[in-house]
Amino acid sequence: MKKYILTLLILILTVFSLGCINNNNNNQTSGNLTYHITDKDPNKKNYEDNEISFDYPSFWNLSGGKHSVSLFNGKKQVTIEKSVLNAVFKSGNVFSTVPPPQEVVSNEIIKVDGLNSQKIVHKSKVDSEPSRIEINVNKSGRLFKIYCYAPPAEFNNAQTEFNLIINSLKLK
Repeated sequence: MKKYILTLLILILTVFSLGCINNNNNNQTSGNLTYHITDKDPNKKNYEDNEISFDYPSFWNLSGGKHSVSLFNGKKQVTIEKSVLNAVFKSGNVFSTVPPPQEVVSNEIIKVDGLNSQKIVHKSKVDSEPSRIEINVNKSGRLFKIYCYAPPAEFNNAQTEFNLIINSLKLK
């Protein structure tokens, strides 16, 4: 009888101790995609899959998929599209698809993961402030697009959060 009690006690302690161990394995799966989220810094989290990695504010929400990753906080949103490079981009004729009520505020070349990238800032024709950023990045024959959106009244304040994501983006 003592043998069974001792075995039961060891089993209970083993199960309890395994439940108390944090192995920091935050792998998540969405369809065929497995990605990893870490939060070593209380102000930001890190997203990583087999194609991209980036930091984002810890208070933002994330939705990962095979072809894109979307982040959002209230009405602010960032989407990173992972797509195959198309013929228009290969020819050097990169252009933004501006929705009809939008106009281009600026169009410049910036560095994303050390690569020259096109950054286009848009605004609605009815608002005086910008509301959308589109960034095109070509890495090894693949076109990655980053879209950042915030309502015009929040756009300038959202730049710090957008820049955390853009400046930490690594393309594999």
